[in-house]
Amino acid sequence: MNTPRHFITVTTLVFLFVLLAGCYGADDANPISVDAPHTAPQDVQFNPIATPKAALATMRVPPSERTPVQQAFADSALRAGSYAGAATRHLIKEAARRGQSWQVVDTQVRRMLGRFRRETAYGAEQSASLSMLGLLLLGGELAPERQEAIAFYTQLLLDNESPAADVLLRSLRSLKGYWSDGAVAQAAARTVQHTEVWFSREAEAGSKAETVLREQPNREELLDARARRLLAVREAVKALKALSR
Repeated sequence: MNTPRHFITVTTLVFLFVLLAGCYGADDANPISVDAPHTAPQDVQFNPIATPKAALATMRVPPSERTPVQQAFADSALRAGSYAGAATRHLIKEAARRGQSWQVVDTQVRRMLGRFRRETAYGAEQSASLSMLGLLLLGGELAPERQEAIAFYTQLLLDNESPAADVLLRSLRSLKGYWSDGAVAQAAARTVQHTEVWFSREAEAGSKAETVLREQPNREELLDARARRLLAVREAVKALKALSR
């Protein structure tokens, strides 16, 4: 398939990671489990993953023009994002089956994230954080310990310029009283900015993302999930603007 270079550099690396089914690198010798996770309102099949400004210059170089160092950087970032998202979901699934506390998964995920190289960890941090928040932490009783965990993953998303406005809106609402009103408002404003930048980059790719998705065996499911997720993100931006005032 002759995929346009522009699609590879903008959509695949900036637009979103398609979160793969199954698990990557799961530690079957040391399974863990937590409380049954809350049903996530967002489509976890698609998570919008941003490329922070610090990495953008390298990631937007067309593959055919990258130096070996630049290509290694891009490959590492993609692998990290796919691995971390799938591994986190696997830990949560095992947790629900075995019935241990959410704190066990939290410890495992933080330890996993610490193993990634700092400069290429942005995809891993976003994928894992979105899974932890959307599938496990949000919706439970807001004890201080749980709020600390929500704050930790929310901060990772903010630091990586995440455009996942729907998840961040729920996170920031959960952090009221744990973070100051000013900190919540500032985080909301940052999320609006990051999401708008992300959508402008997504627009550069035009219809190429949908073209690639239509070639997949489960194309109707993927296209529907993508459309619903993007709508949820856009709606959340409106609420975040109000929260930032």
